[in-house]
Amino acid sequence: MRNRWVLEGLRRMDYAAINIGELEVIEETDRWNELGRASNLPWVSANAGIPAGSDVQPSPYLIRELETAKGRRLRVGLLGLTAPTSDRLAIEFRDPSATAREYVAQLAGECDLLIVLAQMSLSDAQELAKLIPQIDVLIGAANDTHLAKPIMEGNTLIGYPYPQGMGLGDLRLFFDQNGRPARFFYRVVPLAAQLADHPDFVEFQREAEAEISEAKSP
Repeated sequence: MRNRWVLEGLRRMDYAAINIGELEVIEETDRWNELGRASNLPWVSANAGIPAGSDVQPSPYLIRELETAKGRRLRVGLLGLTAPTSDRLAIEFRDPSATAREYVAQLAGECDLLIVLAQMSLSDAQELAKLIPQIDVLIGAANDTHLAKPIMEGNTLIGYPYPQGMGLGDLRLFFDQNGRPARFFYRVVPLAAQLADHPDFVEFQREAEAEISEAKSP
């Protein structure tokens, strides 16, 4: 039930893309089964070995069209990759570097900006950026890595936001005359307890806690 409410929270926050990571497919959890009940969410994963007939069918990538502050239309590609560390997974993941290389040429004609959502270590992310310089931005996730500011690896801007909603990452890109990222601004906004919660979230939390408490009752 907790999983279901987490997924409902993601739906209400209207994410553009959600990468399938290691925690979603560890065998001893039931998250994998829950994903099938939320198949309407924008799952992405280019290297997840999804079993035939599964309710979970992520796209390798998604394209989102945005408008810049100066009115320019920008096609943003969001590619999902995972390099798991556990060997107790319900599915297998193909090599992320080889998989990324497969899609880069295809994405070059479909998007102006390529963002990789990656669950992997920082060292793996840096190696991926060296191998695939076409990646503009890599947003990573790893339990032991939270960068206060992004780092540059060749052409790629690499950032690791704070986990579990403890901080809001604000990344702003500025483009040159050729439409390429020329500079950026980044900050982490701590979501301290002193900040007032949004009324919609308060109601959402109340509904979730009430249903979970009722399920725990004998």
